[in-house]
Amino acid sequence: IAECIHLVLNTQPGERPMLPEFGCALQDLVFKTNSAKTRFEAEALVQRALATWEPRIDVQKVEARQDPDNPNQIRLHVDYLVRKSNNHQNMVHLLHLQEFFDAD
Repeated sequence: IAECIHLVLNTQPGERPMLPEFGCALQDLVFKTNSAKTRFEAEALVQRALATWEPRIDVQKVEARQDPDNPNQIRLHVDYLVRKSNNHQNMVHLLHLQEFFDAD
C-alpha cells in the first residue's frame, strides 16, 4: 500500500494516457514559495488524490511541514488506516521545491 501511495503522489495527472486523471498535482507546486499557503495546498492535493485513487485506506491526517534542514523541501506526513486490517500506518513523502523563498 505504501508503494501505491508513493505511486499516486509521484504521478502527475495527464502522465498516463490511458488514465489521464490518475495521480496528484503536487508538481504544480514546485515553483511556488515554501509558505503556509503552499503547504495547505499540498495537504489538500494529497488528501483528495488518496481518497480518489487508493480505496484500501482511510486517510486520517495529512500534514505538510517545512523541512528544518532543507528550506527547499516540504515533508508531507500522511497518517492512514488500512481498511482491511484496521491497522494504522504513517509515511512521509518529500516534495522538493525549485527555489526557496520563505513567505511566512
